[in-house]
Amino acid sequence: MLKLTCKIVIGSSVFYKCSEIRIEESWETLTDTCDIIFPKKMAETQNFKRGESVTVELGYDYTLRKVFEGYVDRVRIDEQLTLHCEDTMWTYKMVEIEPFSIRAGTLDDILERIGVKNYTTSGKIELGNYRLREKTPASLVLAAIKKDTGISIFFYDNELCCGLPRIILGKINPERIFTPVKKVNKDAFFGLPHLSVGTTIQKGIIKKIIRTYSTVGLRQIVTFA
Repeated sequence: MLKLTCKIVIGSSVFYKCSEIRIEESWETLTDTCDIIFPKKMAETQNFKRGESVTVELGYDYTLRKVFEGYVDRVRIDEQLTLHCEDTMWTYKMVEIEPFSIRAGTLDDILERIGVKNYTTSGKIELGNYRLREKTPASLVLAAIKKDTGISIFFYDNELCCGLPRIILGKINPERIFTPVKKVNKDAFFGLPHLSVGTTIQKGIIKKIIRTYSTVGLRQIVTFA
């Protein structure tokens, strides 16, 4: 019988056990999140800090694949020790953008102005005259664009994606995204590297995945577009 296993790297520390891991990934939200829960007594020996890098790998019998990469955003200690982590969008919350204005601007113009270097769009997106009136975190600039235009903005494999999800994800890696998967089970999620948000299976294209890993097993909730 296959045994569920994990590897968690926080800063320079590596852990192979925890009480629970809950990961939410979706193209509908700016930020993918991961909650890592340890026994409360772990706080006596570990001093986790906001901003530390985090990588989570899950699998069976230590045949693992990476399911989350990001940073510690909050540390909470009550009955348990909980680390709330966020993906690369967390770094954009730490960067404040000085006021600026652009005439007849495109989304590419704005992304370059706020320092985004690794991004993909689904096509040219006109924003018209754009003005940032006060110093603002880069993440809030992106959130405002998402709200005003209705486009999706999210990170996928550390690349900022903006526009129509199916087009963007297809541009990044068509084989990974659009390879149909006929059977979804535990081996599909950890044995097939292309199964992720955006993957097409019999029920449709995956919009959101919630994974909960604990000592009693792995539970996955999949939402389709």
